[in-house]
Amino acid sequence: MRTVSGMSGGPREVRGRETSFRSMSRTRRVQVLREHDRMSLASGLSERLRRYRGLGAGVCLFLLALQTGGCGSQGRTGVQHAGGTVGTQATPFTLKDVEGRPVALQDFLGQKVVLLDFWATWCVPCEAALPHVQRIYDQYKDRGFVAFGISMDGPETVASVGPFARRMGLSFPILLDEETQVTGIYNPQRTAPLTILIDRQGRIRRVHPGYRPGDERELAREVAELLEEAGQ
Repeated sequence: MRTVSGMSGGPREVRGRETSFRSMSRTRRVQVLREHDRMSLASGLSERLRRYRGLGAGVCLFLLALQTGGCGSQGRTGVQHAGGTVGTQATPFTLKDVEGRPVALQDFLGQKVVLLDFWATWCVPCEAALPHVQRIYDQYKDRGFVAFGISMDGPETVASVGPFARRMGLSFPILLDEETQVTGIYNPQRTAPLTILIDRQGRIRRVHPGYRPGDERELAREVAELLEEAGQ
């Protein structure tokens, strides 16, 4: 497997390269992300590598993954994802959450603004984005908004999804798609993260692959706009 960030290998190899970043203190993580923000997105790869020198291989790979959009094969190219094309009706599905309870999307379509966030425990940009999804959920959950985190972890890592979500303090429903039932419909390229917004009429209004710092502000604005359309 070759990811858009240039990282090769499976989830185990990627996790090994993330160790440097994940072992940092919260203050150091913030410093690294601020350094990333200051870097021009238009600069070439060689310039990025030069400026990242000294941060460590794991941090370098993490920042490159953010700049190129995430862990998936399509990154931020704007490709239309099967089943996730803007303007089309959302496809119903049922998945189990981390407690084994079935959750059906069709129970929410036509009633709430819905966010689908495709992610995985081995995806570092996903870990950076999930706290922002939590904050947006906390802000709007009482106004007719619901978020579902759809884990794309396979048999090797699915057991870590529940502990990961608890460690991250995630209170919105986390659904397991170990057999890629829903990923195959909405996100066949397995882009991580991939965010899909569905309006109160059940139409897909936003498909956003990848995560970069600042994307959360645009997402929060779009959620607020959809809720205003629905009179919430």
